[in-house]
Amino acid sequence: KPDAWLDPVYLLATLSSRCVTTMWGVPSPFALVMQVAEGRLPACLWDLHLSGEALPPRLVSSVLENPLVTLFNPYGPAEVTINSHAHKCCKADAEASSVPIGSALPNTSGYVLDKHGMLVPVSVAGELYLGGRKVARGYIGRQDLTDGAFVSMKALSHAGRLYKTGDRV
Repeated sequence: KPDAWLDPVYLLATLSSRCVTTMWGVPSPFALVMQVAEGRLPACLWDLHLSGEALPPRLVSSVLENPLVTLFNPYGPAEVTINSHAHKCCKADAEASSVPIGSALPNTSGYVLDKHGMLVPVSVAGELYLGGRKVARGYIGRQDLTDGAFVSMKALSHAGRLYKTGDRV
């Protein structure tokens, strides 16, 4: 039904009655489903992809209590055809301060840059820029937005055009 995410009881019943094996959703509404399910998901649900916002470690813990479920944390903005990175969650993620976004998917590259547009060392925070064939050309009829979000970095001349996500990683 339309807006099924607004009715966790209905959604849980549908997952079970239709024997849904793979599901894509958003963490915060799915947390409500987990509450209704009292932590027990239908046995037919094997692959769960939760994206669109940060995936809380406590939700990872709750989902992974269901041994048949494989949980993924996909990441990516619409400007890079939705998913650019993905991480297969594990028990260690339930204890972490944040869940990783994972490795770049095919035809995508990710670069973490400082405020000067220079690559930062591993484990140093910076802003995520995305490159590759999946990156959009820009915003139709909005050159002003395109110029601010889609850039070429001199330090990464091999990378071509990059999308400036605004996300700190």
